[in-house]
Amino acid sequence: MNHLKNEDGNATFYMIWLLGIVALIFLIVLNLVKVYVVKEHANLSAEQAAIAGTATLLTYTERAVDEVDNHPVMTAERVATGKKKLSKLVKDKQQNYIDYQNMDQSTAYIKAINDVIPAKMNENPMLENLIRNKFRGELGHSIWDLQMKVGPTIQEMIAKNGGNTTNTEILFSTSKWRLEVKSTVTFKSISDHKFITNFVGDVPQKGYGPRLEFLKHIY
Repeated sequence: MNHLKNEDGNATFYMIWLLGIVALIFLIVLNLVKVYVVKEHANLSAEQAAIAGTATLLTYTERAVDEVDNHPVMTAERVATGKKKLSKLVKDKQQNYIDYQNMDQSTAYIKAINDVIPAKMNENPMLENLIRNKFRGELGHSIWDLQMKVGPTIQEMIAKNGGNTTNTEILFSTSKWRLEVKSTVTFKSISDHKFITNFVGDVPQKGYGPRLEFLKHIY
């Protein structure tokens, strides 16, 4: 009888030990899943911030194009030659990409300005200077100014998505002509306060905006 009681005690101890191992493995798996989720969150945050910053640049671009169209010299030239407005050329090209290449509106617009603006600048030196001056007036006279323009928009998007604004870096790449955003989201581990201790760390990630190649002709 005593032998049977000892076996019962061993079985109980074994079950407790096994449940502890299972619980520990469960915590490890939960932390691995959480790391993946936080990493994806960081990636989404940086990506959305880069896209939001690019949208801001495109808003300034549209204003610069309108200023060029409304310039007295350009107005006089259109009257004399019957040429279309720069904005109209961009819109027509955009619609062409939508109709024949099934692009969405945003992608088609960026593709259109990347095509139209450099082509028009190459055609006419006076128009080239006018476009450059108007764009720099809107976007700033240097790449640094351009980065500063989009800073508030990017920081706002990072904060909205729970990212760390203090760790955010904004770069406009002059090799790829796009906005690049580096940021982090804080990861807090799930702990059992025994085998797995509390851990807090920042998960870094990068986001990239679409290429704005027309800007290489401005800066």
